[in-house]
Amino acid sequence: MALHQINLELDQRVRTRTRELTDEVARRRETEEQLRQSAQHDSLTGLPNRRLLMERLDQAIRRAHRDGNKVAVIFVDLDGFKEVNDTHGHDAGDRVLKDISGLLLDQVRETDTVGRLGGDEFIIAYTDLATPEEATALSLRILDAFQERQLPGEGRKDKVGASIGIAMYPDHGDNGADLIMVADAAMYDVKRRGKNGFVLASPANRRCGRGPLIPRINEPLSVILGITG
Repeated sequence: MALHQINLELDQRVRTRTRELTDEVARRRETEEQLRQSAQHDSLTGLPNRRLLMERLDQAIRRAHRDGNKVAVIFVDLDGFKEVNDTHGHDAGDRVLKDISGLLLDQVRETDTVGRLGGDEFIIAYTDLATPEEATALSLRILDAFQERQLPGEGRKDKVGASIGIAMYPDHGDNGADLIMVADAAMYDVKRRGKNGFVLASPANRRCGRGPLIPRINEPLSVILGITG
């Protein structure tokens, strides 16, 4: 009887220790996942940060090279965001950034990536495309969505818009860094022309990111810029 009791106690200790070890492994895995998440995602919006964005962009480029498709890098820079911060405070600015993150995610597919570079700059890796027109169509949808936005928590429209530059693989570069540089240059061309629009970079912008931006023939400037109003 005593031996039986000892065996029961030992069995109970083993089960207890097994549960403890299982819980410890689960906690460590959760901690590792949290560390991985924080290393690869923006702390405010939860979007991929530059590191994860570049990884996914490079993967998309390799896939496009294999399949003969195109990839668009769409650089979205906010217009009027500083005024929101100055007028309503940084908490309101943070709400705007979170809201716009959701807006951009709503416009893309699950296979695409929306990342935040920092500040009020966002990058969309728009993948598995057949033509640049698919990227310009997305840019127009984004601009339309900005027109309908309201200041989060205020129930009224704010004045935040978007200037958008587009670069295409393989037309403008063969790696993520070059494509972002070209898209950045195209975005600043929109800024110079009055903001609230988009520019698709021309072939002259390949790699260097600072060549002249040439509108496509037979299209009015308003179409190139994507200005809707």
